[in-house]
Amino acid sequence: MALDPKLAALALFLPEKALDHFDITDATFEGGEVRLTLTEKNTPPEIEGKTSVFHSYREIMVSDFPIRGKPSVITFKRRYWKVDGQKELLTNDIPLVFPGTKLESAFASFLKASGGDA
Repeated sequence: MALDPKLAALALFLPEKALDHFDITDATFEGGEVRLTLTEKNTPPEIEGKTSVFHSYREIMVSDFPIRGKPSVITFKRRYWKVDGQKELLTNDIPLVFPGTKLESAFASFLKASGGDA
């Protein structure tokens, strides 16, 4: 399947296979910074014999390599699902960062405080 040329250009700045799991929902250039927002596709994890219902989004911000000398921030809107009879929320296991990228300090602090169990 061929991508729209604009999406194909943006995909060059995304982690490998990001568009397999996310849709680009916003792209801006503000204050000398490139900002991309990707929203996870509605594909809940499969649990045999159980139905998952969308519960909420959580945003993860990643500072990425500069694009033409401009810093870039990619915001991933991750989906979380609720399964009847289970207390914990489910999410898909999707790697979001590749070597050389870093999480925004606020999210890194959140992960540290939660023991990495976000």
